Amino acid sequence: MVTMQRKCSYKVIALSLFIGNFTTHSLASSLASSHQSCNEVVVSAHPDYAPFHWVDDGRFTGASIDITGSILTGMGVPWRAEYVGPWKRVLQKAYSGEVDLIPALKKTTEREQFLNYTNSHFYNNPIAIYGRATSELRDVKNLEDLNGRVGAVNAGDSHGEKVDAYLSVQNVMQVKGIAQIFEMLKMGRIDYFVIGKQTAESYLKNEGLKTHFEIILEIDNAVVHHAFSKRSSCLYLKDEFDKRLEQMVISGEVENAINIYKERWFNRRLLVE
Repeated sequence: MVTMQRKCSYKVIALSLFIGNFTTHSLASSLASSHQSCNEVVVSAHPDYAPFHWVDDGRFTGASIDITGSILTGMGVPWRAEYVGPWKRVLQKAYSGEVDLIPALKKTTEREQFLNYTNSHFYNNPIAIYGRATSELRDVKNLEDLNGRVGAVNAGDSHGEKVDAYLSVQNVMQVKGIAQIFEMLKMGRIDYFVIGKQTAESYLKNEGLKTHFEIILEIDNAVVHHAFSKRSSCLYLKDEFDKRLEQMVISGEVENAINIYKERWFNRRLLVE
């Protein structure tokens, strides 16, 4: 009797393992069979948003590209990361469906009209408002304390609806390029710069400029998500992609990738020198 129970147990375990392996290997083929038009996922992003992603010698690299590629490869889905130009053009191509997936960007009502976001967030990226290290704006406690000052944002960036709504009625310039804006701040042409903290800190460390600027106000709970274009033929992949992304966030793989690419971004400066 005991022997028979053991034999049955072994059969159940073997069957479970077979089903598990079959499910994993057949996932991509079953998805593809019902959606033949998705031959490849085209991924694109902000070209200057380290450590999440940035363009190096015409090619994308960064933590979000690494994680995105790992998930899609695990799903058996062909993909490529393509540099299509400045951030506004990336959004335009996602609107038209020419770009299938944008990693690590903030949610806005406007973007939700043409993007389908993952439920799982990718990472927390608080909004930081920078001033000069010698700035008189050290007593800023809230956004309203910036009234009457001249600010800047990286062209096309969004910082959440509350911050965007405030900036829309202020004297804020849209300027292309983090380096140019920090230089404007250093020279006193603007009073403050609004940007994602992770990106700004990576840039300032990389350029050896941290002593020149300071955060005068930080706004928490700003997370970035991945998003599929609603016009993409690959949109059906979102739910499975979402599940796998959540697992990688929970396991710490995303955090590890962020730390690795922060270091790689910093090492770029050391290599140049």
